[in-house]
Amino acid sequence: MRISNRIKEAGEAMVNSTTLTGPVWRQRQINQIDTILVHRLDVKEVAEGLNAHILKVDIVALARLSRSLDAIANRLAYPLLILKSGTIEQGLSITAISPHGRKAWNGRAIGIAVEGDFREEEPTAWQIEALKWLLPRLFAAFCQPEVLYEDRKYPSLLGHGEAPGAHDGSKAPGRHGHCPGKYIDMQLFRTLCAQQAPPRIVAQDELAASGLII
Repeated sequence: MRISNRIKEAGEAMVNSTTLTGPVWRQRQINQIDTILVHRLDVKEVAEGLNAHILKVDIVALARLSRSLDAIANRLAYPLLILKSGTIEQGLSITAISPHGRKAWNGRAIGIAVEGDFREEEPTAWQIEALKWLLPRLFAAFCQPEVLYEDRKYPSLLGHGEAPGAHDGSKAPGRHGHCPGKYIDMQLFRTLCAQQAPPRIVAQDELAASGLII
C-alpha cells in the first residue's frame, strides 16, 4: 500500500492570497509521539458550512478550506486522510504539531482522519483495508501499548471521542455521536494492532517505503 505525499500541495493551498504566507508549524521529536487518534471527517459538510464549493474531496481541498476555520487557527488539522477510495494522503509531516485534538493530545498524537460520517454510515471496504494496513505499522513504529494521561493509563490507539479532554460532551464515550462514530470499531483495531504489529524497525522501514514523511 502507498501513502500519497501531498505535503507541498497542501502547504501551497494554505497560503493566504493577501499576505502570501502560510501557517508556521511547531515541531516535535519522534520520541514525543506515543498515541494515534482516529477521527471522522465529512469534508463536504465542512465546505457547506463555509459556503464553499469543492470539486474533489482530498487533503489539498481540506487544506484550502482550513484557511477559513478559526477553531483550528486556520491550520490543517490532520497529517493523514483516508479517502473513501482507500487512498491514504499525507498533508503534513508526522513531526508537525497539528490541531486535531485538544492541546494535551496534539503534541503527542498522530491525527488520522477518515472521510465520512460514521455516526450514520459505514466506512468503505477500501477504508477498512487501509486502516488495517496503516494502524498496526504506525502503532509499532511510534507507540507503546498504553499511555499515561493525568495519572491514568489509556490505550495508545484511540478514537477522538475516547481520548479524555479531547472532546466535548456531545462526543462522549458510549454515545453514538462520539468521534469517529459507531461504525468504526476502535477495539477491533486495537486488537489487530496488538496481534499484527510488526517489529518496530520493520514497521518504520515499511512506512518509509510506502512514502510516509516523518
